[in-house]
Amino acid sequence: MKIVIISTVRNEEDIVEAFVRYHLQFADHMMIINHRSIDASAEILNRLKEEGLSLEIFEETSLDLQQGVFLTKLMKKAVREHDADWVIPLDADEFLAPAEDGDIVSILASLPDDRVVKVPWRTYVPLSTDDDREIDAFKRIRSCKKSESIDLRKIMISRMLASHANGFIDNGNHGFMRKLLWKKKQYPYVNTNQLVLAHYPIRSAHQIMIKAFIGWLACCAKPNKLPTENYHLKMLYDRFSKGSTLSWEDLTRLSMGYATKEGMAIPKETDIIYKPIAGAAENVMLRYSDKKETIDPLALLATLAEEFAEALAVNRSSSLKKKY
Repeated sequence: MKIVIISTVRNEEDIVEAFVRYHLQFADHMMIINHRSIDASAEILNRLKEEGLSLEIFEETSLDLQQGVFLTKLMKKAVREHDADWVIPLDADEFLAPAEDGDIVSILASLPDDRVVKVPWRTYVPLSTDDDREIDAFKRIRSCKKSESIDLRKIMISRMLASHANGFIDNGNHGFMRKLLWKKKQYPYVNTNQLVLAHYPIRSAHQIMIKAFIGWLACCAKPNKLPTENYHLKMLYDRFSKGSTLSWEDLTRLSMGYATKEGMAIPKETDIIYKPIAGAAENVMLRYSDKKETIDPLALLATLAEEFAEALAVNRSSSLKKKY
């Protein structure tokens, strides 16, 4: 059985090495799209590839993030060129792990291949007591929500379904869809609780500020943006654009309320449990990551503003030529 993991990353220098090293302990291959990163992400990915890891890197330069389109192309390529039995789309802050005991490969082999398989998030929460000297996020952040406030799940796609000509990955990797005339319909799916996605959406104040700025602006640039899409990033963007800063307590509350309409939640002591990823996570040794942050949020905003202004000028120029 061959497992191929596909992903898009953008400015994930603090976690991308751990993401690759962890998953290549059981996956046969990884295919990663670097989407306009200006931090050390590209350098780290290239060094991992030069090391000889089974990793393909693709560059994407479009201003907007059409994640579903990008990953659908990789999914087809994974089956066609790498003979994938399972294609697993992941974000760089998600780590596939057994829910309790068991082996990931054995669990995958036991799952039905005629249904999309949906795996639940397990959200990990940064605490003020975490060891800030530890570079590796999943060795540093070892506590998670006792229960998820909403049952958000991500997909895993078998070769049988990935080979369907009209099948495509929906944005966010939450669904696998098919086109029916002018509509889209979700393929039949089954939920599994044997596996989880250990999710580390908030790792530091700097990281979440960068994520909010890039994520929301890239979402705004999409011509097919849905009204409620990435509302959690919009909330954070509004907060940071007003000059707000985040304390450790804020990071904890944001993690507890991540992807909910409230956005923040004040946890009780019993809402958070100590549950580090066992086994494979402990075997990961980082070589190229650094605590040093290579991009400043204000500089990032300036770069994005220039890119969007140049794109606007090109579009307006085309409109003027058509008009006159």
